[in-house]
Amino acid sequence: MGNLVASCMPIHLLDALGRIHLTIEYDAENHWLVFTWLGEQSYASVLAGANRGIEVLREKACCCLLNDNRQISGFWSEEAVEWVVANWMPRAQQAGLTHMANLVQPGSLAAVYAEAVQLEAIKNMNTQHFFFLAAAQEWLRKAQQ
Repeated sequence: MGNLVASCMPIHLLDALGRIHLTIEYDAENHWLVFTWLGEQSYASVLAGANRGIEVLREKACCCLLNDNRQISGFWSEEAVEWVVANWMPRAQQAGLTHMANLVQPGSLAAVYAEAVQLEAIKNMNTQHFFFLAAAQEWLRKAQQ
């Protein structure tokens, strides 16, 4: 699983090869978290990153998450997507998360992942996927009003 590079914001998680696979940042101005996923994601890296993310959600008491998948290469496994929906999302909701904006590149495999998560989560949490950062940020700002 990943190792923490820093104990304060931003938090960088490393994959088994020592590369940053996730950066978690607290946007104090908007009072939301930003997860930036990087490179290829294994089942283990998804679990490590998502679980650390829940800890930060609790620490910062954020209801909104900007989940940036634009720098992912490859595809999240079906097993990882199922785990996010069945395990992570209920725990994220218990930690206070109500809105998740998934930021993706048009036509990317991460866009397929985000759509799958959105379809599965639609009854449990407000999720949307976006191709443009400004649109995702605007949606999250409206959610906080």
